[in-house]
Amino acid sequence: MYYSWLKGKLFFLHLYHDFPYNWIKLFNMTSAFVVGSLVSYPFYYIREMVDIWPKEKGGHCTWGNSYSQAIRWLHENLDILFTNFFTNFWVHMIRRGIPTFFMLWMLDNAAFFTNSMDVHNGLETMSPIYMESV
Repeated sequence: MYYSWLKGKLFFLHLYHDFPYNWIKLFNMTSAFVVGSLVSYPFYYIREMVDIWPKEKGGHCTWGNSYSQAIRWLHENLDILFTNFFTNFWVHMIRRGIPTFFMLWMLDNAAFFTNSMDVHNGLETMSPIYMESV
């Protein structure tokens, strides 16, 4: 969503100022990738806390299998856990982010992020009502 918003806001660099489209797309995708990774990683970390971390004795979850209680616990203990909070961020980025980056690049090449939703060669746009020669 942030990428399509940036693409709509910075279209003039490619259209009017003759910057190469691939450089503008690389800038937009890199900034969207960084913002998306920084926003999504805390939620990924909380999911790992609740689902993957070792359970207490007897198999009980510390947070009662509740994501909101895990968020509250993490917020209260962030002064202790701050140095360890982004420890696996680069592993997460390599595992999940880089394939997403390339997928976004291919989707933009396939025109999934265009501003108009009209079908260019569809029958509804090739109708004589829309033709200028009529």
